[in-house]
Amino acid sequence: MSRRAACRIPDDVHHQTKRHLALDTLDEPADTGLRSAVVVAGAAYGANSDFRCGLEDRSLAYELKARAEMTARCQDEEPHQLAHGGLGRRPLPRAWPLLLCEHVPAARWGGVSLGARARKGR
Repeated sequence: MSRRAACRIPDDVHHQTKRHLALDTLDEPADTGLRSAVVVAGAAYGANSDFRCGLEDRSLAYELKARAEMTARCQDEEPHQLAHGGLGRRPLPRAWPLLLCEHVPAARWGGVSLGARARKGR
């Protein structure tokens, strides 16, 4: 007997990433007309561009934690072609990333407290 059969997992159920599970969890109340005012998540979700795009696609407001070593680029910045040394593939056009910790003043970095009730469940 296979492990899936032993655990009674249906054949149509497959692995989903945390990002997919989180977005599906947000979609369930939306199907009934309820909508989140704002989505708050930690750095693991903040670093996941697919998760951020999923929130954007759903027009959801969000506050996601970012790590200092994360990079970003200005929205209106146009990618440029890097010089090619002649060996190997030509480099793809790209924009120079900004290191967040170098462009956001240290005084602006801070934490968000969810309060004692949120921590009580830990």
